[in-house]
Amino acid sequence: MPSRRLAALLLCCATHGAAADLCPRTDRNAEWSTRCFQTTGAARKVEARFVNRLRSAPTTILIAETRELVAVDVHGRVIVPNIAYTGDFDMPNPDGIERFTSAGRRCGYFIGATFDIIVPAQFDHCEAFADGTAQACTGCVARCIDTDCHGKTMVGGQGVELDTSGRIRRRFAIGRHYSTPLPEPSTSTGAR
Repeated sequence: MPSRRLAALLLCCATHGAAADLCPRTDRNAEWSTRCFQTTGAARKVEARFVNRLRSAPTTILIAETRELVAVDVHGRVIVPNIAYTGDFDMPNPDGIERFTSAGRRCGYFIGATFDIIVPAQFDHCEAFADGTAQACTGCVARCIDTDCHGKTMVGGQGVELDTSGRIRRRFAIGRHYSTPLPEPSTSTGAR
């Protein structure tokens, strides 16, 4: 009988330890599992039993399975989904304005320091801010301008230029054709 109790105790502790590994304290900068979140309608939040693992608020959490970076508030509610991050190319942006994408694949902008959304997710493509402005578009597609896709250009639709407060500075039409050819991929092996 005592061995059954010991087995039950070990199983209980193993389950609790596994949950801790899936949803670690945010001050450890470790990835979280999608199993740490619950979704009700369009709203997503950290499960109540894991909210105590949030060490500051708002804070960001990287979800392991989907590679999605989200910002959550003190109650664990996701306040900014799908934060764009590609290492040095995005976060932190020198202008302090970051990009995010909604579940409907539309993009918008938020203030990086506070996670306040200044432009709701309403565009098909959003460029990063540079020197106080960013361009975004609707009815467009983004095309790579080099073989590694470090940069993109917008094709088709209507474009806007935004300032860091989220105001539209100007509107413009975007051409329908991608006229600059991509560089040919290198076929050399490097050996001579």
